[in-house]
Amino acid sequence: MEIRRDANIARSLDSDSGQLSVQSSIDRIGKIQIQTIFGSGSKPLADLVESPRSKLAFKDFSNDFRAKWKISPQEAEAHALEVVDSMPEHAQWRVYVELAELAKKLDDAEKAREYYIRACEREHRASMIWLEWSKMEEENGKPDDALAVLAYGLTLCRVAESLLPRIVKLMERRRRFDSIRRILSNFKHEHIDRTWKLLLEGCLFEAREGRSEVSRNIFRYLMKHVHWHGPIYYEAFRLEEREGRERHAKSIAISGLRELKHYGPLWFGLMRLIEREDISAERRLWIRGEEPQLALLTNEIKDASVMISKELTWRVHFERFQAEERAAEIAALGLYRASSNRSLQWCRRQMLSSCRRSLAQSLLLCPASPNNLRWRLFLVGARLELGVGNIAEARSLLKRAFAEVPHKSIASVIIECSRLEEYTGRAGLAREILIRSRNEMNHDWKGYLEQVLLEARAGNFQQAIDVCEEAVAVHPGTGRLWALCIQLHHRLERISMSVCGRRNPRGSLSAKQRVIRRAIAEVPKSGEVWCEHARCLLNPFQLQAFDMGQAIRALNFAITFTPQYGDSFVEYIRLELLHAVTLRQLCKAVGLDHIRFANAFLNDDEDNDIACSVDRLDEDSSHEIPLSAETLAGVLRDIHHLQFPFSRPKQSDIKLERLERR
Repeated sequence: MEIRRDANIARSLDSDSGQLSVQSSIDRIGKIQIQTIFGSGSKPLADLVESPRSKLAFKDFSNDFRAKWKISPQEAEAHALEVVDSMPEHAQWRVYVELAELAKKLDDAEKAREYYIRACEREHRASMIWLEWSKMEEENGKPDDALAVLAYGLTLCRVAESLLPRIVKLMERRRRFDSIRRILSNFKHEHIDRTWKLLLEGCLFEAREGRSEVSRNIFRYLMKHVHWHGPIYYEAFRLEEREGRERHAKSIAISGLRELKHYGPLWFGLMRLIEREDISAERRLWIRGEEPQLALLTNEIKDASVMISKELTWRVHFERFQAEERAAEIAALGLYRASSNRSLQWCRRQMLSSCRRSLAQSLLLCPASPNNLRWRLFLVGARLELGVGNIAEARSLLKRAFAEVPHKSIASVIIECSRLEEYTGRAGLAREILIRSRNEMNHDWKGYLEQVLLEARAGNFQQAIDVCEEAVAVHPGTGRLWALCIQLHHRLERISMSVCGRRNPRGSLSAKQRVIRRAIAEVPKSGEVWCEHARCLLNPFQLQAFDMGQAIRALNFAITFTPQYGDSFVEYIRLELLHAVTLRQLCKAVGLDHIRFANAFLNDDEDNDIACSVDRLDEDSSHEIPLSAETLAGVLRDIHHLQFPFSRPKQSDIKLERLERR
């Protein structure tokens, strides 16, 4: 039955038109030959069980292998190949998986595939092999091959539940939605105890695709039959909360807490909803300057403190502190407007007494072990006091945080001390704190990042670039530092072109372009780097680099590699505005064809001057340009403000004056 079911799923993966069969895909990438590896009859689909002897042997090997890896990857590979045959039979496949991981690090995909084949020869029932192999194929830009590997693994691996969620996510990226639904339909007759995880994955997939009603029906079924699993209730709650159905979300949270009284995420979600109810009920009083009460939230916190697990009691009071801080800010603004002779900081001090009590209660209940988070609460308290002007109290709290912070997190406290000194106007002391503390921070990349941002905020762009270059030399695999380095070079280039009139010689790479090439070579899967690359391509006042096609490609990479990075979506919206609205209207106003203008103008590398490029297009066009220089400058000013909303007015005025003169 399971073999027949897995074969049906494999056919579902392959039923779309234009896709090769699973077997031909596997043959095409040259990885698995059924007859060669497994023979005509494969092993029975029994559960994979490893003995304690196998686990201990692999643990000893792993320690030696990683120690040699740090010295020399080639030495580590030779050692693994030498000892693999002497390992227990059920541990050999893990050795080959480690070797494949080493080959991936060395950017040798062919050798990695060969090691995955050997791992499959030793133990084809291990789902870990198929998962890691498919990840490698996807990272190499071969999503169809990744799907083929997973589909073939389904026919040989008993634990299909670990492979199917990965298949669903891969096919969702390929937008093969009908195939996903066909795969899930194969499990409609299976028992819910075996399929509820996959059903939950399909439910979340339908929610992401906007089929909320279908998703709700599946959630109701899961909450009825799998009522002991808290994340089901929480995901159903989040679905209703995202769509603004707060009454339904509250009902789901309450019903979930009846079944799971100690489940923290549902308590915190319910507290968010009740805080909104308090805001609706008390907002008018806050605007008049009255102190917030948050009556409904206070009653709910009393129940949560009793029911929730003891390890999370401190978090309940911390959530209350955050809610009271948000309410106090609104009430302080109301009091400031109502009183004519009081400062805003004084008004904030009057509203923060309850916030301090809640934070102190959270500190008292926060456990010191195993994960000491008290230092984070001290940091929050320091920020609170700094916001109301209590500098001495903020420094005292930072000292307490420094005394309790674990060594691995010491950089966060040092950075916060530096920010406090910069906030009080002592930028030199802030810089000195960061420089002197590098050894204590173990040269943490966040310390370099903070120093670069400090220099940039002070206007020392060249010094910021020097620090950033030093940082990427120490931490070449950190995409955030590379992205910041690109951004600084781009800004310095704009300033030099606008103010000094310097331009890069034709045919040579600018400093910014060289940094972009180095960054992509070092961190090719950093969404932040690709996003900064797209920003550099979206400046209409730099024709030599202005290329919307390449910008779209870079943003697609950014969204694929780092979908949680919101700046990529912001830049995509800006690109759409530039292409579909502003640029189209500009072409219409000057009497040019939009497509022709895009082909001839956006990718033009021969001239970096806007007016000359427009004149050259005009010579080839039979249309007259019914637009005055003032109107053209106004339209381009709109483009400029869309792209650079925080640029200095003097720089933009210089560009526009030159354009108007032409």
